[in-house]
Amino acid sequence: MNHRLVGIVGVVALLTISLAAPASAADEQLAPLADPARVAPFPESFTAGDEVLAGVDTHDHGGYSVDAASGRLTIYVVGGRRADSAKRIVQQAALASTANVARSALFEQVRYSAAELARIERDEVWQFSASENLGVVATRLDYRLNKVVVSLDVLTGDARRALRVRFGDAVAVRQEPIGRIYATRYNDPAPHYGGARILLRAPGGGAANACTSGYPATYRLTGVMVTAGHCAALGFAELRTAVTNGALQGEDNCQTVGGCDRQPFGTVWRTGLTTFASVADAQSNPAGLDMALITTQASPKLYVAGDTTSVADIVSFPGASRNIAGTNVCHSGATTVGSCGYTVGSGQVTRVFSVSQGGVTRFGRALVWEALRTSGTGTACPGDSGAPIYQPFGAGVSILGSLTGSAGTAVGNCTAGFIFTYWGSAPAVWPGFLPTITS
Repeated sequence: MNHRLVGIVGVVALLTISLAAPASAADEQLAPLADPARVAPFPESFTAGDEVLAGVDTHDHGGYSVDAASGRLTIYVVGGRRADSAKRIVQQAALASTANVARSALFEQVRYSAAELARIERDEVWQFSASENLGVVATRLDYRLNKVVVSLDVLTGDARRALRVRFGDAVAVRQEPIGRIYATRYNDPAPHYGGARILLRAPGGGAANACTSGYPATYRLTGVMVTAGHCAALGFAELRTAVTNGALQGEDNCQTVGGCDRQPFGTVWRTGLTTFASVADAQSNPAGLDMALITTQASPKLYVAGDTTSVADIVSFPGASRNIAGTNVCHSGATTVGSCGYTVGSGQVTRVFSVSQGGVTRFGRALVWEALRTSGTGTACPGDSGAPIYQPFGAGVSILGSLTGSAGTAVGNCTAGFIFTYWGSAPAVWPGFLPTITS
Protein backbone atom coordinates (compact mmCIF):
# COMPACT_ATOMS: atom_id res chain seq x y z
CA MET A 1 0.00 0.00 0.00
CA ASN A 2 1.27 3.46 -0.76
CA HIS A 3 0.45 7.13 -0.55
CA ARG A 4 0.12 8.81 -3.89
CA LEU A 5 1.71 12.11 -4.75
CA VAL A 6 2.37 11.66 -8.41
CA GLY A 7 2.47 14.21 -11.15
CA ILE A 8 4.73 16.11 -13.44
CA VAL A 9 8.00 16.29 -11.54
CA GLY A 10 9.37 19.81 -11.14
CA VAL A 11 13.10 19.02 -11.34
CA VAL A 12 15.68 19.46 -14.04
CA ALA A 13 15.68 16.21 -16.00
CA LEU A 14 17.94 15.45 -18.93
CA LEU A 15 17.25 13.04 -21.74
CA THR A 16 19.72 10.83 -23.53
CA ILE A 17 20.52 12.11 -26.98
CA SER A 18 19.85 8.85 -28.82
CA LEU A 19 16.73 8.79 -30.94
CA ALA A 20 15.65 5.79 -32.97
CA ALA A 21 16.27 6.25 -36.67
CA PRO A 22 13.11 6.48 -38.78
CA ALA A 23 11.99 3.05 -39.91
CA SER A 24 10.31 4.31 -43.06
CA ALA A 25 9.57 7.39 -45.12
CA ALA A 26 6.23 7.64 -43.33
CA ASP A 27 8.01 7.83 -39.96
CA GLU A 28 9.97 10.85 -41.16
CA GLN A 29 6.70 12.77 -41.24
CA LEU A 30 6.22 12.22 -37.49
CA ALA A 31 7.80 14.08 -34.60
CA PRO A 32 10.47 11.70 -33.17
CA LEU A 33 10.08 9.92 -29.86
CA ALA A 34 12.12 11.13 -26.89
CA ASP A 35 13.85 8.61 -24.64
CA PRO A 36 12.94 8.42 -20.93
CA ALA A 37 14.22 11.25 -18.75
CA ARG A 38 17.43 10.87 -16.74
CA VAL A 39 18.43 12.97 -13.74
CA ALA A 40 22.02 14.26 -13.55
CA PRO A 41 23.09 14.42 -9.86
CA PHE A 42 25.71 17.17 -10.30
CA PRO A 43 24.38 20.49 -8.92
CA GLU A 44 27.77 22.18 -9.29
CA SER A 45 27.67 21.56 -13.04
CA PHE A 46 24.24 23.17 -13.35
CA THR A 47 25.45 26.15 -11.31
CA ALA A 48 28.48 26.54 -13.59
CA GLY A 49 26.32 26.33 -16.72
CA ASP A 50 23.99 29.03 -15.40
CA GLU A 51 26.93 31.30 -14.53
CA VAL A 52 28.59 30.94 -17.93
CA LEU A 53 25.45 31.79 -19.89
CA ALA A 54 24.06 34.43 -17.52
CA GLY A 55 25.43 37.33 -19.57
CA VAL A 56 25.14 35.77 -23.02
CA ASP A 57 22.29 36.69 -25.37
CA THR A 58 19.87 33.74 -25.56
CA HIS A 59 19.85 34.14 -29.35
CA ASP A 60 23.59 33.25 -29.39
CA HIS A 61 23.48 30.01 -27.40
CA GLY A 62 21.35 26.88 -27.25
CA GLY A 63 21.65 26.26 -23.52
CA TYR A 64 23.77 23.60 -21.89
CA SER A 65 23.51 20.02 -20.67
CA VAL A 66 25.14 17.95 -17.96
CA ASP A 67 26.16 14.36 -18.60
CA ALA A 68 24.17 12.11 -16.26
CA ALA A 69 27.11 9.77 -15.67
CA SER A 70 30.14 12.07 -15.46
CA GLY A 71 28.78 15.55 -14.76
CA ARG A 72 30.62 16.88 -17.85
CA LEU A 73 29.25 20.24 -19.01
CA THR A 74 28.42 20.78 -22.68
CA ILE A 75 27.52 24.27 -23.91
CA TYR A 76 25.62 24.67 -27.15
CA VAL A 77 26.33 27.50 -29.58
CA VAL A 78 23.97 28.59 -32.35
CA GLY A 79 25.18 28.02 -35.90
CA GLY A 80 24.61 30.17 -38.94
CA ARG A 81 25.94 33.65 -39.59
CA ARG A 82 26.52 34.38 -35.90
CA ALA A 83 28.26 31.08 -35.17
CA ASP A 84 31.85 32.36 -34.90
CA SER A 85 31.07 35.40 -32.78
CA ALA A 86 28.64 33.48 -30.61
CA LYS A 87 31.16 30.72 -29.93
CA ARG A 88 33.82 33.26 -29.07
CA ILE A 89 31.54 35.02 -26.60
CA VAL A 90 30.51 31.79 -24.90
CA GLN A 91 34.07 30.44 -24.71
CA GLN A 92 35.31 33.65 -23.13
CA ALA A 93 32.57 33.44 -20.53
CA ALA A 94 33.48 29.83 -19.75
CA LEU A 95 37.19 30.59 -19.39
CA ALA A 96 36.42 33.48 -17.06
CA SER A 97 34.56 31.17 -14.70
CA THR A 98 36.14 30.02 -11.45
CA ALA A 99 34.54 26.58 -11.82
CA ASN A 100 36.77 23.87 -13.26
CA VAL A 101 33.76 22.18 -14.85
CA ALA A 102 33.08 25.38 -16.84
CA ARG A 103 36.67 25.88 -18.00
CA SER A 104 36.76 22.27 -19.27
CA ALA A 105 33.34 22.42 -20.92
CA LEU A 106 32.72 21.02 -24.38
CA PHE A 107 31.16 23.15 -27.12
CA GLU A 108 28.74 21.95 -29.79
CA GLN A 109 26.96 23.78 -32.57
CA VAL A 110 23.17 23.53 -32.78
CA ARG A 111 20.38 24.86 -34.99
CA TYR A 112 17.93 26.38 -32.52
CA SER A 113 18.78 29.06 -29.99
CA ALA A 114 17.62 28.98 -26.39
CA ALA A 115 15.35 31.92 -27.20
CA GLU A 116 13.64 30.02 -30.05
CA LEU A 117 13.15 26.88 -27.99
CA ALA A 118 11.78 28.86 -25.04
CA ARG A 119 9.21 30.57 -27.27
CA ILE A 120 8.07 27.22 -28.66
CA GLU A 121 7.98 25.54 -25.23
CA ARG A 122 6.19 28.26 -23.27
CA ASP A 123 3.63 29.48 -25.75
CA GLU A 124 3.49 28.08 -29.25
CA VAL A 125 3.08 24.36 -28.47
CA TRP A 126 0.31 25.04 -25.96
CA GLN A 127 -1.56 27.34 -28.31
CA PHE A 128 -1.22 24.83 -31.13
CA SER A 129 -2.38 21.98 -28.89
CA ALA A 130 -5.46 23.92 -27.85
CA SER A 131 -6.41 24.68 -31.46
CA GLU A 132 -5.75 21.13 -32.71
CA ASN A 133 -6.87 19.21 -29.58
CA LEU A 134 -3.56 17.33 -29.34
CA GLY A 135 -3.73 16.48 -25.63
CA VAL A 136 -0.43 18.05 -24.55
CA VAL A 137 0.13 17.61 -20.80
CA ALA A 138 3.71 18.91 -20.39
CA THR A 139 6.54 20.60 -22.28
CA ARG A 140 10.23 20.62 -21.40
CA LEU A 141 13.36 22.17 -22.88
CA ASP A 142 15.98 19.58 -23.77
CA TYR A 143 19.13 21.41 -24.82
CA ARG A 144 21.01 18.14 -25.37
CA LEU A 145 18.54 17.26 -28.14
CA ASN A 146 18.15 20.91 -29.15
CA LYS A 147 14.43 20.31 -28.99
CA VAL A 148 11.30 20.89 -26.98
CA VAL A 149 10.05 17.58 -25.57
CA VAL A 150 6.26 17.51 -25.75
CA SER A 151 4.43 15.04 -23.50
CA LEU A 152 1.10 13.76 -24.80
CA ASP A 153 -1.62 12.13 -22.73
CA VAL A 154 -2.28 9.75 -25.65
CA LEU A 155 0.46 9.16 -28.21
CA THR A 156 -1.07 9.12 -31.70
CA GLY A 157 0.31 9.30 -35.20
CA ASP A 158 -1.96 12.26 -35.99
CA ALA A 159 -0.59 14.28 -33.07
CA ARG A 160 3.02 13.45 -33.95
CA ARG A 161 2.41 14.35 -37.59
CA ALA A 162 0.76 17.66 -36.70
CA LEU A 163 3.64 18.63 -34.42
CA ARG A 164 6.17 17.72 -37.10
CA VAL A 165 4.40 19.80 -39.73
CA ARG A 166 4.09 22.81 -37.41
CA PHE A 167 7.47 22.76 -35.65
CA GLY A 168 9.75 20.68 -37.88
CA ASP A 169 12.63 19.05 -36.02
CA ALA A 170 12.38 21.46 -33.07
CA VAL A 171 10.18 19.03 -31.11
CA ALA A 172 10.25 15.42 -29.92
CA VAL A 173 7.38 13.65 -28.19
CA ARG A 174 6.80 11.34 -25.27
CA GLN A 175 3.71 9.75 -23.75
CA GLU A 176 2.98 10.87 -20.20
CA PRO A 177 -0.43 10.45 -18.56
CA ILE A 178 -1.95 13.62 -17.17
CA GLY A 179 -0.69 14.28 -13.65
CA ARG A 180 -2.30 12.67 -10.60
CA ILE A 181 -1.44 15.37 -8.07
CA TYR A 182 -2.81 15.01 -4.55
CA ALA A 183 -5.39 12.58 -5.90
CA THR A 184 -8.09 11.46 -3.45
CA ARG A 185 -11.38 9.60 -3.52
CA TYR A 186 -13.05 12.94 -4.21
CA ASN A 187 -10.64 14.15 -6.88
CA ASP A 188 -9.69 11.02 -8.81
CA PRO A 189 -8.18 11.68 -12.28
CA ALA A 190 -7.89 8.94 -14.89
CA PRO A 191 -6.85 6.20 -14.74
CA HIS A 192 -9.52 5.84 -12.06
CA TYR A 193 -9.31 3.73 -8.90
CA GLY A 194 -11.89 1.76 -6.96
CA GLY A 195 -13.34 3.42 -3.88
CA ALA A 196 -13.75 6.89 -5.43
CA ARG A 197 -16.89 8.99 -5.14
CA ILE A 198 -18.92 8.91 -8.35
CA LEU A 199 -21.97 10.96 -9.26
CA LEU A 200 -24.36 9.53 -11.85
CA ARG A 201 -26.70 11.88 -13.71
CA ALA A 202 -28.93 11.78 -16.75
CA PRO A 203 -27.03 12.74 -19.93
CA GLY A 204 -28.67 16.17 -19.85
CA GLY A 205 -27.65 16.85 -16.25
CA GLY A 206 -29.84 17.26 -13.19
CA ALA A 207 -29.88 15.43 -9.86
CA ALA A 208 -27.21 12.83 -9.15
CA ASN A 209 -27.12 9.36 -7.67
CA ALA A 210 -24.13 9.30 -5.32
CA CYS A 211 -22.27 5.99 -5.33
CA THR A 212 -18.75 4.57 -5.14
CA SER A 213 -16.54 3.11 -7.86
CA GLY A 214 -15.86 -0.58 -7.32
CA TYR A 215 -13.08 -2.30 -9.27
CA PRO A 216 -11.77 -2.42 -12.86
CA ALA A 217 -12.76 -5.31 -15.11
CA THR A 218 -12.86 -6.38 -18.75
CA TYR A 219 -15.94 -7.37 -20.72
CA ARG A 220 -16.00 -7.93 -24.49
CA LEU A 221 -12.42 -6.65 -24.69
CA THR A 222 -13.55 -3.35 -23.16
CA GLY A 223 -12.09 -1.89 -19.98
CA VAL A 224 -14.74 -0.91 -17.44
CA MET A 225 -15.20 0.14 -13.83
CA VAL A 226 -17.78 -1.77 -11.81
CA THR A 227 -20.30 -0.10 -9.52
CA ALA A 228 -23.68 -1.13 -8.11
CA GLY A 229 -26.42 -1.79 -10.67
CA HIS A 230 -28.98 0.16 -8.65
CA CYS A 231 -26.86 3.30 -9.11
CA ALA A 232 -28.04 3.25 -12.74
CA ALA A 233 -31.06 0.95 -12.46
CA LEU A 234 -33.51 0.23 -15.22
CA GLY A 235 -37.17 0.96 -14.53
CA PHE A 236 -36.95 4.61 -13.56
CA ALA A 237 -38.16 7.32 -15.93
CA GLU A 238 -34.64 8.77 -15.97
CA LEU A 239 -31.62 6.52 -16.61
CA ARG A 240 -28.58 8.11 -15.01
CA THR A 241 -25.64 7.09 -17.17
CA ALA A 242 -23.34 10.16 -17.23
CA VAL A 243 -20.67 9.62 -14.55
CA THR A 244 -18.33 12.12 -12.92
CA ASN A 245 -15.98 11.97 -9.96
CA GLY A 246 -16.35 14.54 -7.22
CA ALA A 247 -17.96 15.06 -3.83
CA LEU A 248 -21.36 15.59 -2.24
CA GLN A 249 -22.30 18.85 -0.59
CA GLY A 250 -20.53 18.93 2.78
CA GLU A 251 -18.05 16.27 1.67
CA ASP A 252 -14.39 17.15 1.11
CA ASN A 253 -15.05 20.91 1.24
CA CYS A 254 -17.77 20.79 -1.42
CA GLN A 255 -20.35 23.52 -0.80
CA THR A 256 -22.40 23.12 -3.97
CA VAL A 257 -25.98 21.92 -3.69
CA GLY A 258 -26.23 18.68 -5.68
CA GLY A 259 -22.51 17.94 -5.42
CA CYS A 260 -19.24 19.05 -6.99
CA ASP A 261 -18.21 17.49 -10.31
CA ARG A 262 -14.40 17.50 -10.32
CA GLN A 263 -13.28 14.94 -12.90
CA PRO A 264 -14.94 13.32 -15.91
CA PHE A 265 -15.30 9.61 -15.20
CA GLY A 266 -17.19 7.72 -17.91
CA THR A 267 -20.54 6.41 -19.14
CA VAL A 268 -22.67 3.52 -17.90
CA TRP A 269 -22.50 0.87 -20.63
CA ARG A 270 -24.30 -2.08 -19.05
CA THR A 271 -26.56 -2.40 -16.02
CA GLY A 272 -27.75 -5.72 -14.67
CA LEU A 273 -30.61 -4.57 -12.43
CA THR A 274 -34.21 -3.85 -13.36
CA THR A 275 -36.43 -2.30 -10.70
CA PHE A 276 -40.19 -2.76 -10.24
CA ALA A 277 -43.04 -0.74 -8.84
CA SER A 278 -43.80 -3.11 -5.96
CA VAL A 279 -42.19 -5.77 -3.81
CA ALA A 280 -44.58 -8.32 -5.31
CA ASP A 281 -43.39 -7.47 -8.82
CA ALA A 282 -39.76 -7.76 -7.75
CA GLN A 283 -40.50 -11.13 -6.17
CA SER A 284 -42.31 -12.51 -9.20
CA ASN A 285 -39.69 -11.48 -11.78
CA PRO A 286 -36.25 -13.06 -12.27
CA ALA A 287 -33.54 -11.88 -9.93
CA GLY A 288 -31.20 -9.31 -11.42
CA LEU A 289 -27.48 -8.62 -11.08
CA ASP A 290 -26.75 -5.57 -8.95
CA MET A 291 -23.79 -4.50 -11.05
CA ALA A 292 -23.25 -1.75 -13.63
CA LEU A 293 -20.30 -1.36 -15.98
CA ILE A 294 -18.88 2.09 -16.65
CA THR A 295 -16.70 2.53 -19.72
CA THR A 296 -13.66 4.47 -18.58
CA GLN A 297 -9.89 4.38 -18.20
CA ALA A 298 -9.29 2.44 -14.98
CA SER A 299 -6.27 1.11 -13.11
CA PRO A 300 -6.17 -2.08 -10.96
CA LYS A 301 -5.89 -0.16 -7.71
CA LEU A 302 -8.30 0.91 -4.99
CA TYR A 303 -8.43 3.40 -2.15
CA VAL A 304 -8.01 1.35 1.01
CA ALA A 305 -10.47 1.42 3.90
CA GLY A 306 -9.92 4.17 6.44
CA ASP A 307 -8.10 6.68 4.24
CA THR A 308 -8.85 9.11 1.41
CA THR A 309 -5.48 8.90 -0.36
CA SER A 310 -3.80 5.55 0.41
CA VAL A 311 -4.11 2.95 -2.33
CA ALA A 312 -3.37 -0.73 -2.85
CA ASP A 313 -2.82 -2.83 -5.96
CA ILE A 314 -5.51 -5.34 -6.87
CA VAL A 315 -3.41 -8.47 -7.26
CA SER A 316 -5.92 -11.32 -7.11
CA PHE A 317 -9.54 -12.48 -7.12
CA PRO A 318 -11.11 -15.77 -6.02
CA GLY A 319 -12.46 -18.30 -8.49
CA ALA A 320 -15.93 -17.59 -9.85
CA SER A 321 -17.49 -20.61 -8.10
CA ARG A 322 -15.50 -20.43 -4.89
CA ASN A 323 -17.36 -20.62 -1.57
CA ILE A 324 -16.32 -17.41 0.21
CA ALA A 325 -18.26 -18.07 3.43
CA GLY A 326 -16.31 -17.06 6.54
CA THR A 327 -13.95 -14.73 4.68
CA ASN A 328 -12.93 -11.59 6.58
CA VAL A 329 -13.44 -8.57 4.32
CA CYS A 330 -13.27 -4.81 4.10
CA HIS A 331 -15.34 -2.32 2.15
CA SER A 332 -14.04 1.00 0.82
CA GLY A 333 -17.10 3.19 0.45
CA ALA A 334 -16.72 6.88 -0.29
CA THR A 335 -19.26 8.02 2.33
CA THR A 336 -17.68 6.28 5.32
CA VAL A 337 -14.15 6.06 3.84
CA GLY A 338 -14.57 2.33 4.37
CA SER A 339 -13.74 -0.09 7.17
CA CYS A 340 -12.65 -3.66 7.89
CA GLY A 341 -13.81 -6.20 10.44
CA TYR A 342 -16.68 -7.89 8.53
CA THR A 343 -17.19 -11.63 8.05
CA VAL A 344 -19.03 -13.15 5.09
CA GLY A 345 -22.05 -15.27 5.99
CA SER A 346 -22.60 -18.95 5.34
CA GLY A 347 -24.06 -18.71 1.83
CA GLN A 348 -25.62 -16.59 -0.88
CA VAL A 349 -29.08 -15.15 -0.33
CA THR A 350 -31.66 -13.68 -2.67
CA ARG A 351 -32.72 -10.31 -1.34
CA VAL A 352 -35.39 -7.79 -2.26
CA PHE A 353 -34.29 -4.21 -1.60
CA SER A 354 -35.62 -0.73 -2.22
CA VAL A 355 -34.04 1.77 -4.61
CA SER A 356 -34.91 5.47 -4.42
CA GLN A 357 -34.30 8.05 -7.13
CA GLY A 358 -35.78 11.50 -7.55
CA GLY A 359 -38.34 10.93 -4.81
CA VAL A 360 -39.53 7.65 -6.37
CA THR A 361 -38.97 4.30 -4.65
CA ARG A 362 -38.86 1.07 -6.62
CA PHE A 363 -37.73 -2.45 -5.77
CA GLY A 364 -35.12 -4.84 -7.05
CA ARG A 365 -34.14 -8.43 -6.33
CA ALA A 366 -30.67 -9.93 -6.62
CA LEU A 367 -28.44 -12.77 -5.47
CA VAL A 368 -25.99 -11.42 -2.90
CA TRP A 369 -23.70 -12.34 -0.04
CA GLU A 370 -24.08 -10.90 3.45
CA ALA A 371 -21.17 -9.62 5.55
CA LEU A 372 -21.72 -8.61 9.19
CA ARG A 373 -19.42 -6.69 11.49
CA THR A 374 -17.50 -9.01 13.81
CA SER A 375 -14.87 -6.55 15.06
CA GLY A 376 -14.34 -2.81 15.19
CA THR A 377 -16.94 -0.08 14.81
CA GLY A 378 -17.27 0.17 11.04
CA THR A 379 -20.54 0.79 9.22
CA ALA A 380 -21.91 0.99 5.68
CA CYS A 381 -23.94 4.06 4.79
CA PRO A 382 -25.89 5.55 1.85
CA GLY A 383 -23.44 6.49 -0.90
CA ASP A 384 -21.19 3.50 -0.19
CA SER A 385 -23.07 1.51 -2.85
CA GLY A 386 -20.74 0.04 -5.44
CA ALA A 387 -17.72 0.13 -3.13
CA PRO A 388 -15.05 -2.56 -3.58
CA ILE A 389 -15.26 -5.52 -1.21
CA TYR A 390 -11.80 -6.93 -0.68
CA GLN A 391 -9.41 -8.71 1.66
CA PRO A 392 -5.68 -8.05 2.11
CA PHE A 393 -3.64 -10.44 -0.02
CA GLY A 394 0.15 -10.45 -0.10
CA ALA A 395 1.46 -7.01 -1.03
CA GLY A 396 -1.98 -5.90 -2.28
CA VAL A 397 -5.60 -6.96 -2.09
CA SER A 398 -7.89 -9.64 -3.49
CA ILE A 399 -11.15 -8.28 -4.91
CA LEU A 400 -14.39 -10.12 -4.08
CA GLY A 401 -17.15 -7.86 -5.32
CA SER A 402 -19.06 -4.59 -4.94
CA LEU A 403 -21.31 -3.32 -2.15
CA THR A 404 -25.06 -3.56 -2.79
CA GLY A 405 -26.84 -2.40 0.36
CA SER A 406 -27.40 -2.52 4.08
CA ALA A 407 -27.50 -5.49 6.46
CA GLY A 408 -27.22 -6.08 10.18
CA THR A 409 -27.90 -3.78 13.11
CA ALA A 410 -28.93 -0.21 12.34
CA VAL A 411 -26.50 2.50 13.43
CA GLY A 412 -28.33 5.73 12.77
CA ASN A 413 -28.79 5.95 9.00
CA CYS A 414 -26.17 3.23 8.51
CA THR A 415 -25.77 -0.45 9.38
CA ALA A 416 -23.17 -2.66 11.01
CA GLY A 417 -22.97 -4.85 7.92
CA PHE A 418 -23.80 -4.95 4.24
CA ILE A 419 -24.79 -7.16 1.34
CA PHE A 420 -22.57 -7.36 -1.71
CA THR A 421 -22.54 -8.81 -5.21
CA TYR A 422 -19.80 -11.37 -5.77
CA TRP A 423 -17.86 -10.84 -8.97
CA GLY A 424 -18.40 -14.51 -9.88
CA SER A 425 -22.11 -13.85 -10.43
CA ALA A 426 -21.36 -11.62 -13.42
CA PRO A 427 -20.16 -14.13 -16.07
CA ALA A 428 -23.60 -15.79 -16.16
CA VAL A 429 -25.02 -12.46 -17.35
CA TRP A 430 -21.95 -11.10 -19.12
CA PRO A 431 -19.93 -14.07 -20.44
CA GLY A 432 -16.20 -13.53 -20.29
CA PHE A 433 -16.38 -10.84 -17.60
CA LEU A 434 -13.22 -10.78 -15.45
CA PRO A 435 -11.79 -8.40 -12.84
CA THR A 436 -8.56 -6.69 -13.84
CA ILE A 437 -5.47 -7.22 -11.68
CA THR A 438 -1.90 -5.98 -11.77
CA SER A 439 0.35 -8.06 -14.00
